[in-house]
Amino acid sequence: MTAAEDSSRRGMAVGKAWLGALILSLAISAVGLPVTMAAEPTARQVSKVVVGPPPLSAPRQYSSPPASARPQAKPRKPAKIKLQRNAKGDYTWDLTGENVDELLQIDRRLRKAFVPQEEAGASR
Repeated sequence: MTAAEDSSRRGMAVGKAWLGALILSLAISAVGLPVTMAAEPTARQVSKVVVGPPPLSAPRQYSSPPASARPQAKPRKPAKIKLQRNAKGDYTWDLTGENVDELLQIDRRLRKAFVPQEEAGASR
């Protein structure tokens, strides 16, 4: 037998040994895992022995919630005034908005500005 053949056979033997060890460890894992999973929960628990002071943990970092999660105040929509003048020179208007009190206040101001006082008193 030559040295090259001897080396080749040793390499094959070592490879077969590693393959056998791998198959054996996989077989033990495959059989042991279901057995461990089927065991009672108390049998699976491992007691933890603590020696010395507990490890120091880093202080918790709290971040502010994202801007989309914060409640936002809705901006008030302004009242819309559509002012019109007819052929006789009189004014009319359409008011739209969310706040009724604000609309009434605007209407009073518009009446004072555009409706002559003798007509306002006669209509009441």
